[in-house]
Amino acid sequence: MRNRATLLVDATNLYKIVFEGVKSYALQKQNIHAVWGFIKKMRGVLAENLNNKEHVYQINKIILFWDGANSGKLRKEIYSEYKEKRNRYFNGIDPYYQQKNVIKDLLGLLGITSYSHDFVETDDCIAEYIRQNQEKERIFILSNDHDYFQLISKNVYVYYLNRMRVHGRLYPANVLINSENFEYFFDYNPNNILLRKVIIGDESDNIV
Repeated sequence: MRNRATLLVDATNLYKIVFEGVKSYALQKQNIHAVWGFIKKMRGVLAENLNNKEHVYQINKIILFWDGANSGKLRKEIYSEYKEKRNRYFNGIDPYYQQKNVIKDLLGLLGITSYSHDFVETDDCIAEYIRQNQEKERIFILSNDHDYFQLISKNVYVYYLNRMRVHGRLYPANVLINSENFEYFFDYNPNNILLRKVIIGDESDNIV
């Protein structure tokens, strides 16, 4: 039996990727492409973790974290232009929201918990979970959001969703990034992640 790990899924991030990137199709006139894409991705990550003998840690617990209905509220109260450039999905009954709820219900039947807070963003919820549990759990974060890099430690890894070409080699999706291999993949010291963000800003969050 390998050592156990907890997988924290940035479900908002993964859902947006599959909603926009998977070809649409319907079952009984209801769109299900994002449901299919999300579950396929989760299955692939778990199969890769189970079958890759180089992984010292085997995932045994999964928690999905989602943005709340008013997520970002606290930051927008400080900086009103926060995320103003991002595309929005306004209609609460459109396929974007319908499929999200189907995923929560389906994976809930498999014992996979979904969590959200009304006005707190996904990454803040994940950061708080890590703050409370990193000394007693090995934690993997599934996302391609670079904001999570500041959480990497000896017990916290990022399962990076994107493929990467580094030093002439193409790495597949789902590479485990940790404190030891971080500089190889990203060419800066992980201790400087927050400082780097302060200097260069975050275009996706509309912060110069």
